[in-house]
This record gives sequence, C-alpha cells and structure tokens, in this order.
Amino acid sequence: MGVFGGFERPCASGIEPRYHYEGSRPVRVVTQVGIHPPRSFGMVYPLVFRRLLLPALDRFNRTSITRVLESLRASESLSLRELRALQTGKLQRLLKYTGDNSDFYRRFWSSPSTERRAASLYPDLDGLPIVSKKELRPHADGFPLASFRGRSLKVQTSGSTGTPMTFVRSTEQESWFWGLRIRCWQWAGYDLGEPYLALNLNRRDAWKKRLQDHFFRCWYLTYDVNTQDSRHICSLLASRQITHINAFGSTLFPLAQYMKRHGIPNPGVRVLTSTGDNLYPAQRELIERVFGVPVTDYYGAGGEGMHLASQCENHDRYHVHMENSILEIIKDGRPALPGEVGSIVVTQLDNYAMPLVRYDLGDLATAADEQPCPCGRAHETIASINGRACDLIYAPSGAVLLPQFFFIGPFKTLSKVARYQVVQERSEEVTIKLVAKRGCDHLACETMLSGYIADATQGTLEVRFDWVSDIPLSGLGKPRTVVSRLSMAGQAERRG
Repeated sequence: MGVFGGFERPCASGIEPRYHYEGSRPVRVVTQVGIHPPRSFGMVYPLVFRRLLLPALDRFNRTSITRVLESLRASESLSLRELRALQTGKLQRLLKYTGDNSDFYRRFWSSPSTERRAASLYPDLDGLPIVSKKELRPHADGFPLASFRGRSLKVQTSGSTGTPMTFVRSTEQESWFWGLRIRCWQWAGYDLGEPYLALNLNRRDAWKKRLQDHFFRCWYLTYDVNTQDSRHICSLLASRQITHINAFGSTLFPLAQYMKRHGIPNPGVRVLTSTGDNLYPAQRELIERVFGVPVTDYYGAGGEGMHLASQCENHDRYHVHMENSILEIIKDGRPALPGEVGSIVVTQLDNYAMPLVRYDLGDLATAADEQPCPCGRAHETIASINGRACDLIYAPSGAVLLPQFFFIGPFKTLSKVARYQVVQERSEEVTIKLVAKRGCDHLACETMLSGYIADATQGTLEVRFDWVSDIPLSGLGKPRTVVSRLSMAGQAERRG
C-alpha cells in the first residue's frame, strides 16, 4: 500500500545484527534502526513534518491522512448528539451501498436461518444479524466489491488464534486507520514528528517502508529469538533521545523489570503507549513506577484496519473513536448495561471495499455508563477491555517468553497443526496442547518445538505434549494460545 502500511508492520529501516548474553550463551538479535533527520531540527521538525512532509507523503501514496487528522481535531469539540448524527449519516449511506452491492450481505441479512440477530441502540442496525469471521471467511473472494471504485489494500491475518483471514481496506479506511493511530498517540502526549521507538514482531525491509520510517523519525526493534534485549533498548533510548515508546504491554513489562533490577532511570521517555494485548494491573503499576510516566492503552484490530478506542490523559475508561466506526457491546442479544461484560461488535463506516457490518471481533469489553469524562471529550466510552488475554511464560533460566514474539513464529511453520495452547502451571514446566490435522507427524512436531524452547531457555524449561481433539475457548469466550496459571504478582516480585 505504498509508503503507509498496515499497523501490524510498524516502523523499521536498516538492519544491524547485535548480540547479548543469556548466561554464557550469545543470542543474536536483529535490530532495525531508522535513519533520521539530524537532532538540530529540534522542535522545528514536527512543524515541518505536519505542514510539508505528511501532505507530500499523502500525495505520493494517494492517501488522505492529513485531511483525516484535520477532521479528527474538529470533531473533538462536537457534542455526543453531534457525534451520533455524524455516525448515523455515514451508517445510512454504508448500509444502502452494502445492501445494493453485496450478494453476501443481502443473503446473510435476509436468511431465516441466520442466527445471532440482536437488538441495537442504533435504529438502523436494530435486528440485523451479527457476522463472525467464520461466516465471512468463505466469501472473502467477493471483496473488494465489484462496484467499488478506488484503490484497496489486502491484509492477511496471521491466524495465530484461528484460521488466517484476508481483509480488504479501501484507501479511505487506510487513511482513517493511520489518522486514528496518530490521534491515540497524541492523546497520550506524542507530537507528530517526534522520535519514537516501536517494539514489534514483524520486519519491514521494503524501501517504501524505510522511507516512511525516515520521515516519521521512528526506530523499530524486532528479534529473531524470543527474549528481548532490554540492555540495548535502554542504550538506544538514551543515545537517540527517544521520547515515546509504543509496544505491547507484555513487552514494556520485562523492559521495566530489567530497568528496576539494574537501577536504570528513565532516559527521557515521556510517552508510553500500549496495544495488542491485555495490560494487567500489576504490569501497569511496575511500568509506571519505573518510568515515572503513565501508560496510555488503546484498542483496535490490525488485520481489519481499525483503531476503535483509546484512553485519554485520565487513563481511566476508553473513548470510542465514533467518527470511523460504531462499537456495540452485546450481551444475550441486547446492548450490555453499564458494568456488564459483552461481545465487541463493530461496524466500519468508511470501508466501502469490504464493508464490515455488525462484525464480531471475538473480544469482550465492559460497558460504561454515560457519565462525561473529565477530559471534556463527548465520545462514548468503554469501562474496560476484557478479551485480550496474554500471559508471559517464565523459565528458571530467567528467560521471559513473550507470546507475540515467541510462539507465533514456530507454530506458523506447523501446517499440520490446527490449534495449539501453551499452558504453564509450574515454573519449571509447560504443557503444549496440540490439535492435529490429517497426516500430522507428531514426533517431528514435538522434536522441533522441544528444541526451539530448549534453545531459548537453556534447557531449563521442561516441555510436555498433549495431543487433544479440541481446545475449549477460555472463560472470556475466545481462544487463548498461552495460559499461565502462575501468580503474575509473585513472578513480578521475583523477577523485579
């Protein structure tokens, strides 16, 4: 998609191999580092970036992020009634277009056998059935819709919690995706054009991505092993005067543990944003105590191309980004009441290439009341996000296995394994549950996984295998690929 890519591939440019040691064993780390404007730009660069470089990148990539950002700034002063009127206008246009042009939705909406019809606070959605990824997947080839005129981007999810799925985003939706991402960061205190560090799994080597990184002043770290090099991260933060870190909560937590253990003060970071997994209270408390700044969490769906809700400077509830989507919390076929936990159901308002109407993301959230937020923004709010369970696996060697960085990789290569779950009940042992497809070589899978984990943990973590016919969903109603039943608070104290 030109310079601007999906959020699942954040900033990177240049590759520099480095090593750190786990005990006596050297571990190679692939570090991708941006090449950026000189520091003498100082406070001038953000202004130059906003006024000149971002519009130039928009023209190059045929996106409209600059316009979206201007629209978002204007809408922050709207009342809740005005925001809902904006939503309603977009929704009615989208529903008419979808009903006129999508064979899938026409059949799905009219079929008497369609289950999961639900009430809605939005009259135009009331009674429409909720669609799941499972129901949409067989019809993915029908998108982008034949009537769609414009450029689009295809993004395939990893399938780490199920079967991979290809989503299609219009250029307009891609622009909203980036604009809302920037808004989430700005609410946390980030100034567009300031240097920041992104920690993620995926590498970006394409020259267009590297050009983006150059202008966005972004350093990106990705690893070809499973434990992060916190020592190098701290060095980079200090030497590059980085003021913002964007990462998974489960990545910020080991970094904060390392800094506490070695007595390393905050090198100048003033903005911390987290996304992608649950940020547990014990994790947040340690991270904020070590850095001395709050963590601002935000929620979205990278494959679908949505940033849906984020905390503001009060770091309490989550504001829904109503300008680009309608987010419903559904419980037992009705809107959840304040304090109730329900399924997150989303309708995109700007993606005419592949409309997502009452789409079940598979996550859960707690509904909030309609009390206004002290920040003054009138956007609807969510009390909490409950459905992104993500546990850390600890080894006696001290290695911390991060689910996003460690387990996704090897299981992608096991094409004959339908589902998996890693369970830790004792500090020296994990059990890997596996659901095999026809023709699966059990011994080969076990040998590969045992060696992979032994290499990462210096052989200190015993691995047991349990081949099962099915892996039940968690109590949250979604697959959990990693489950740690150890006390996280206790682990934090021992590791900290």
